[in-house]
Amino acid sequence: MLPPHPICELYCRAHLEFTKKVLHCKIFSLWTAQTSASPVKAEAFTEKRR
Repeated sequence: MLPPHPICELYCRAHLEFTKKVLHCKIFSLWTAQTSASPVKAEAFTEKRR
């Protein structure tokens, strides 16, 4: 099997990082939208995360 092309590898890594960031932002904005509506939910969520 051929080793991955260095530029392709860099691109893939950057793309993955970018995708992770975008997903994280989407999840975060959804979470803040829900939690700002009910602080109780926010507390329950942070408890679960621990």
